[in-house]
Amino acid sequence: MAITEERESQLRADTECELKVLKQIIMSGWPEDKSQIPVEALFYWKHRAELTIVDGFILKGNQIVIPPSSRKHLLYLIHSTHLGIVKCKQRAREVVYWLNMSKEI
Repeated sequence: MAITEERESQLRADTECELKVLKQIIMSGWPEDKSQIPVEALFYWKHRAELTIVDGFILKGNQIVIPPSSRKHLLYLIHSTHLGIVKCKQRAREVVYWLNMSKEI
């Protein structure tokens, strides 16, 4: 994903702040039981095998998990391409991920 150094730094900082609990779980290992997961990370339980941390970012496969405060700007970028709804969703799914992303696009 081509982004400026400033935006990359902001995304990394937002990830550290807003997805801190998820990041800690990924680094320390997922508990055996879903009931032991804090509410803020519960949604990611079904994706736990795909989640990794690379260079300060959380990845779901090859997609960067986007923290809530960074989503508005990415939605703007996705829509600014004027590719149409199907292509916008397809392109977004290749590089980014967040809960209800398709609905928001």
